[in-house]
Amino acid sequence: MEIHCDVYSSFVGLSAPASGLSSRSIFYAKNAQNFIADCLMNSRACPLDVNIRGSLEENEDGRRLVSTTLDQSVSRIEVLELVTDINYYPERNPAFPILQKLTLGFTDNDDESLIGFHGSPIQIFSAAPQLRELYLYSKVVPSFLAIPWERLTVFTGEQLSSKECVDVLRSAPLLTKAAFYNTRMVPNTPTISHPNLKSLDVERNDNILLQFLTLPTLQELDMGDGKMKDVHLLQFLSRTSSSLLKLASGEVPFRSLSQMLALTNLKLYDPRGEFIDQLFRMLDRNREHPGFLPQLQVLEIEDTFPYVNGWLVAGLISRRTATEDGGAKLQYFRQFWKNQSLQINYDGRDGRDLADLIKDGMDIYIGPKKYALYPS
Repeated sequence: MEIHCDVYSSFVGLSAPASGLSSRSIFYAKNAQNFIADCLMNSRACPLDVNIRGSLEENEDGRRLVSTTLDQSVSRIEVLELVTDINYYPERNPAFPILQKLTLGFTDNDDESLIGFHGSPIQIFSAAPQLRELYLYSKVVPSFLAIPWERLTVFTGEQLSSKECVDVLRSAPLLTKAAFYNTRMVPNTPTISHPNLKSLDVERNDNILLQFLTLPTLQELDMGDGKMKDVHLLQFLSRTSSSLLKLASGEVPFRSLSQMLALTNLKLYDPRGEFIDQLFRMLDRNREHPGFLPQLQVLEIEDTFPYVNGWLVAGLISRRTATEDGGAKLQYFRQFWKNQSLQINYDGRDGRDLADLIKDGMDIYIGPKKYALYPS
């Protein structure tokens, strides 16, 4: 069951498609507190997904509305999204016994209004023994919160400092998945080795965070479209290459790719034509690099110009079958063009070879992304 409360207009919505209750329309109510109480009573004992967003001109009204919603549902909230004014956060410390996923953000607050939270963190989520996923954005930073960090398995943070990111990893040793967006560098950031992190997303960064991390069990890494030239990035990849299974990035130095013997999925953003040319020369098992990316099964190239030639086709053909020494078969290839309206019909040998690969079971798409079909 889901409850949505938009305090800009004292609007409350109720839906329960997964709870077995009959679907109800969106309601408006002058007395939002009584309406919420009625919704909660009618929902019986269903776990709740509660979304509270916005702020009012009168702080007392907003505080009362948020408090009413939480007070009457706290024991049943499984998922909570609270994006509202700092002043609306309840001062007492309720228990959230089944809360599993929490999203927090502030609205319309200047930096001066946040200063007090550095010494007095918000306590209302400190008693949430089932909390596993935390998403912080819109000026909410980890030091503002007293929560059970040691139990978290998934974390997403926006606009944090490099030190705050490292502090999160240090405080949450059970994290298996983390995303850090728009991170800013600060001096005296310590290094950390995290034993359990398997998935890391830094796609909206300049990858500045990676120089501080050692992740011996990392399996999935998304770095967005940044081209890797910094020695810190190369050193990071050398520390993770043996465990990495999925990589999404801009152009990656071939000496780094050559170390990724376990990699099964590779996604490249906006590579140059000469990089693609060299990549397929390396992928061609019939040439001088038969051991390059031996386990590769999925290859995607995004935001490139139309690029099909003999090197690309030969590389795909050489990957149509598994090898006797355990090399995997390439099963899935996508090349998405920058020009979303352009279409090209490939005639001649290259076109026939690609058609044969498709008949042989390789899933291939080359063209504008908007026409692509994905496997179910």
